[in-house]
Amino acid sequence: MQCASGCAREGLEAIGVLSDAGAVQLCRPSAPVARPVLPGDPVPTDICTSEGVACVDGIIRACEAPGLPTRAVATCLNGCQSHVGMDGWGDDSGDPGALKDPDGVASILCRRDHAERR
Repeated sequence: MQCASGCAREGLEAIGVLSDAGAVQLCRPSAPVARPVLPGDPVPTDICTSEGVACVDGIIRACEAPGLPTRAVATCLNGCQSHVGMDGWGDDSGDPGALKDPDGVASILCRRDHAERR
């Protein structure tokens, strides 16, 4: 598949069978799908059980390691895309709190405005 607007995040490996909708989720969207977390937004207070990044209740959450608090990274404008997940999230800068390509992560984990709502 060729993405007209480029890939949401370079170098990703898709595992499993992708539907057309799932494949499109790997392309960079033409319109924003997320915004920064703002003061006053509800933020997660969970403790991480594993390392990774996920979208829960419309908020992209990063976990640096088990036992640490989750960190809100962005708020999805249209909620989370169902049945999509990611392994690996850190960058190569050596900063343990850095998220590699947060816009690309949001492009994959946030629902597009044209996606089917359930």
